[in-house]
Amino acid sequence: MANQDIRKSEVRRLQKTGGSTFIVSLPKRWVIEHGLMAKDQLRVEWRPSGNLRIIPETSPIIRRREVKIELDDLPEKLAIDHLIAAYLSGANLIRVYRKKGFDAADRKLLRRFISIGRGIEIVN
Repeated sequence: MANQDIRKSEVRRLQKTGGSTFIVSLPKRWVIEHGLMAKDQLRVEWRPSGNLRIIPETSPIIRRREVKIELDDLPEKLAIDHLIAAYLSGANLIRVYRKKGFDAADRKLLRRFISIGRGIEIVN
């Protein structure tokens, strides 16, 4: 029974090396199961929740979740809710559209949304 007990989480201690670098060790079993060796690269994703996700660079998992929001199709009061929902669901890219371009109210809405989240930026 003990051999079948697969732990899905472990507590690790954060260590500081040098002046501004922090490290945490990875479970040996996880490293072996993923066929990793010293100096292999890992992708560290920052999740909207603040959690980190570690993916071996050799992994075929590449998720690019894109959400398209048409402001013309939404009641004005629900637009911010849709933006926040897309952000919280882990979207990498949120495309916002308006058929006739953004007006002052739309720009105010987008500024408000950006102020709510962490790491949100506007790209054309």
